[in-house]
Amino acid sequence: MEKLSVIIPCYNEESFISSVIEKVLKAPRGFTIEKEIIVIDNSNDPLMVSVIKETESINSLIKVINTKGLLEEPQRNSCYEPSMILGFEQSVGEWLCFPNDDSYYVPGFATVMVNTAERFNWDFVYCNMVYDPRWDGKTYSVVPGYPIVRYITKSSFIIRRHLFEKYRFPPHEYDYRDYALADALVKDNVRMGCAPGVLHFTN
Repeated sequence: MEKLSVIIPCYNEESFISSVIEKVLKAPRGFTIEKEIIVIDNSNDPLMVSVIKETESINSLIKVINTKGLLEEPQRNSCYEPSMILGFEQSVGEWLCFPNDDSYYVPGFATVMVNTAERFNWDFVYCNMVYDPRWDGKTYSVVPGYPIVRYITKSSFIIRRHLFEKYRFPPHEYDYRDYALADALVKDNVRMGCAPGVLHFTN
């Protein structure tokens, strides 16, 4: 069975990180895949360190890497690409996923995307996302009036290892180089598609 490496860069999001890990570990009935979780701690904040160390101690699937002394510049919030690449270099999975440390996901979201990829023989899968400032942070269903957006962000896709090794995050005129990655994959006719339903919620 192929392994999924879930790489989570984090910065002072101690109130969210445990929930994100929990969502990764859960799997819908009938869906299974071997996983590893690599948390890249950019904060050096004592509370954050305590939370993720506690999480690591109770689950052997979780590995925590503190970036102090490993990266040239501190990584904060959206500036996570070096942290993601550091996590990639420490991972072993055939599939890679990079969820945000402060977003809300449907339980088992990463497993659903991998199973979708294997079902359709895709090498890159992204997911629908609800993005609306009015979202209450609790309702994991599509609420009338909440727009469903379908665009590729670092936190909403899985990709095969050899493709990430080849492309990573290429330079581009867009603000977010996620789009540049998608452009490169499309130009090379990489097999890809969108997972069913809505898996990612954010406000």
